[in-house]
Amino acid sequence: SQLRWQDFSAQREWRTALLLRGLPSSLCLPGHLEGLLKHHGLNGLVSSVRVPRSLGGRSTGYAVITAASVKEVPRLAKFFHGRVFGRTPVAVSFAPVQSAAGRKSAASVVTSSAVAAASGLGFGRNQTASLGSCLE
Repeated sequence: SQLRWQDFSAQREWRTALLLRGLPSSLCLPGHLEGLLKHHGLNGLVSSVRVPRSLGGRSTGYAVITAASVKEVPRLAKFFHGRVFGRTPVAVSFAPVQSAAGRKSAASVVTSSAVAAASGLGFGRNQTASLGSCLE
């Protein structure tokens, strides 16, 4: 999901988890991304760092960082977006999964979209309701 600066300035944004793609494997080692944040004075802006590994234990090249507050998200996003640590620039977007409060809001948006899409495709109301309950 794309970051929109005008949503931050208008205080319409609530998401705090950022997806960082294109990280080199060296930054995906335990503690390395946290060290980078600390080196640049950004560690106080972050409440959590998750660096997933593949089933084989290899680097996936991405991480999810959660800002301590919505106010900190633009600073973190601007720090990482387009920065080259390896061969490719880092791409920043919102992570697909946010906090519990965020998931409920996202579920209502997805449910609304599903209702609109289902009405055009002739699906019944019961299928849409079950989609919404799965998301919550």
